[in-house]
Amino acid sequence: MKRKKQTKNLIITMFCVIAIVVLIAAFLVCSEFYGFTRDGKEVNIAVPEGATAYDIAAILEEKGLIGSKQGYYLYARLTRPGFRHGMHKVDSKSYTGITEALCNDGNVVSVNITIPEGYEMKEIANLLAEEGIVSTESFYAAANPSDYDYWFLEGIPEREEALEGYLFPDTYTISGIESAHRIIDMMLSNFDRRITPEMRQSAQNSELSFDEIITLASIIEREAADHNEFPKVAGVFYNRLNFVGESNGYLESCATVQYILKERKNVLSVADTQIDSPYNTYKYPGLPAGPIASPGLKAIKAAIYPENTDYLYFVADGNGRHYFAKDYQTHLENTKKAGL
Repeated sequence: MKRKKQTKNLIITMFCVIAIVVLIAAFLVCSEFYGFTRDGKEVNIAVPEGATAYDIAAILEEKGLIGSKQGYYLYARLTRPGFRHGMHKVDSKSYTGITEALCNDGNVVSVNITIPEGYEMKEIANLLAEEGIVSTESFYAAANPSDYDYWFLEGIPEREEALEGYLFPDTYTISGIESAHRIIDMMLSNFDRRITPEMRQSAQNSELSFDEIITLASIIEREAADHNEFPKVAGVFYNRLNFVGESNGYLESCATVQYILKERKNVLSVADTQIDSPYNTYKYPGLPAGPIASPGLKAIKAAIYPENTDYLYFVADGNGRHYFAKDYQTHLENTKKAGL
């Protein structure tokens, strides 16, 4: 009898333990699902274009909206919601409320995106992807000049990133459900508005084609430190292009080599300047194969209206000051003054 009683007590104890474990598990599951322990703060969640349920679960966990990405992933796999890409305002604690917010076009918020002057096309694509507006893949897929009707895109030579230089740097208000094509068109349309008829006429009277002017403007944007001296820097580059003095037609722009390297090294090595590329202005005279970044309006104006100068060299000291020189020996002295 005693053994039977002990067995019975053990069974009861085990049952109680199991019941407690089940209750705790049920509470944790319900707490996770309904968000009992979360504060339901309002958060903007970027859903990248083409994101999987697991990608979204990871984003929600990182933002503190859920406690378990595995739990939400399982829920999403079972319910198969139709997530909408873009930036969504989410203020719910429960899985159902969060999911409804991420699937509702009416809940998509507009985002202000600033494209800085001097940004390369790849940096623009990465910025838009980081903000959850469009993926880099869809951005590049939409970056085909033949898909857009603008005068300045006519006759652009074939190159890997043909729209480089024409995505005008500015602050754009973008709806979270805009397509990559629409976003690129906004930037191209802005570029079109900024080029006045007078600027266009002056560009036509220039010794350079319009694409070459934008190429030069992009180099000015990346090389010069002081906007007020953009026209003088432009004058230096025009002198070098025209084989004035000892330039021999070489621009020798560090920014063009940095574009090849896909990184902005403070100091280039000799090997860097010997890279065989149509963008290497140390190896080949004249302008590179195309723009190396998105120039702002001041850089574009400087390329159209350069200052008449005798200078062949300039160097920036890192504090916004330029030192100009007419010969290489003076340039070397200026480089020391600049602390380089």
